[in-house]
Amino acid sequence: VTNLCFHLFLQDQTEEDRINYELRQLKSTAKTFNAFNELWESLFADAPNAIIVDIRRLNTETRSLRQHPLVENGTVSLILFYRDSDAPILKTLSPGDYFDAIKMAPTYGEIYHIHHRLKRIVYLELKNNELTQDIEAQKGELEKVRNDLVKTRSSEILKTVGYLFTQRFFHQMRIQKNFLGALSQTIENFSFIENYMVFDIDEQKHRLRSHNLSDKAKMIPSIRVEDNLTTAYLKAHIQKTCQSVTADHFGQKSVFISIENCPGSVRYFVGLKVSSNYHKFIDSLFISRVLSGELQRFSEAAESSSVVAPVTNLFPLAERIKNNIDTRNVLYQVSFKEVLQVASSTNTFYWSDFIKDFTAGLIQAVGDQSKIYLNGVQSLFIVIDYQVEIKDVLMYLDRFMVWTYFEDESSTVGKLMDLPLRRINLKSTSIEKIVYDQNDELKDTVDIEEREHVI
Repeated sequence: VTNLCFHLFLQDQTEEDRINYELRQLKSTAKTFNAFNELWESLFADAPNAIIVDIRRLNTETRSLRQHPLVENGTVSLILFYRDSDAPILKTLSPGDYFDAIKMAPTYGEIYHIHHRLKRIVYLELKNNELTQDIEAQKGELEKVRNDLVKTRSSEILKTVGYLFTQRFFHQMRIQKNFLGALSQTIENFSFIENYMVFDIDEQKHRLRSHNLSDKAKMIPSIRVEDNLTTAYLKAHIQKTCQSVTADHFGQKSVFISIENCPGSVRYFVGLKVSSNYHKFIDSLFISRVLSGELQRFSEAAESSSVVAPVTNLFPLAERIKNNIDTRNVLYQVSFKEVLQVASSTNTFYWSDFIKDFTAGLIQAVGDQSKIYLNGVQSLFIVIDYQVEIKDVLMYLDRFMVWTYFEDESSTVGKLMDLPLRRINLKSTSIEKIVYDQNDELKDTVDIEEREHVI
């Protein structure tokens, strides 16, 4: 950056000439203005780096230079000129309203420091723009390389079992909106996959458990991992344990797949017993990447703070629906009462995972325009547009595999549990009464530790 450009809008001609002289000594250009509107319009046509404006001429009856679009977005810096008598006006402004200020004085040496700072900022902005353009260009080249790679491999991928597997998995996800349900149904649809195991990793409790998802699924008792292992060694130990169990049950040629819920963190290991004629057609790395990406997308939906909120946030909206101010939305409740009753009589129920996975699938079933309000572990409420097909929600509730969140999945009790959906008529009752009466009804059946774990 060799030169800066300034616009001057001052009341005193003498001070304007002196400041103009100082700027030209710094090899900057300066343009003076006598009318507010003329200065305002000039910023659009030929934006300077900064405006030096007399604080007494900062505003008109209808406009303020602080509100000019180019000043607000930081394209043009605002520098105020003031006198001792203008101090009360200056105090009404916050430091964020302007870049710097110049006090009327016999000499204006401070202009040099302001000029130096502004020149440095402009230089950094230009440098940032250059780097941004370079990065965008490199992204374009990388995207081209990726597209070329996809085209090169597409003919090969289309012939692999991995491609067919993921296509069917995506189809099941659209129907069930439940990750493990879609995975189990996809595996059931391939006749050459004879059996499988799904290992669920609980790193907090240092425990491995398998899932009883369908007829082909094989289960083993939960495995306790040593507590004194480092994080890195724990991950390697868990993977070797799952691989060893898979090989013991399905043979050395079994297929082993890892599924990450976030980069570097495995949530599930899947072992497959595959007919010998199909071993070479399965790209386990390709399947692992696709399933990991889908699980991460599925997990992110459960953490969307804009969709899931505490039940207390529902009260104002429920009042609007009740008073016909909001006429588009309908309120539903899903009860966890039966789950709570069964969970209270078992050793372990994975409440945190249950709530997280359940809300993630429900968000996909009702659409992200709907709102979900969680009432602890007792129930949740859904505010849905009246045009949404409620049958999609009913299908999701019917297919959701509650039993997979019990420590002892061999029990058939979890498979018989119901997640009832009911529509709330706010004309006949209040949302507060439903929430608090429900708390009173369930307080004797909820284990305190479990409730605190979830909340």
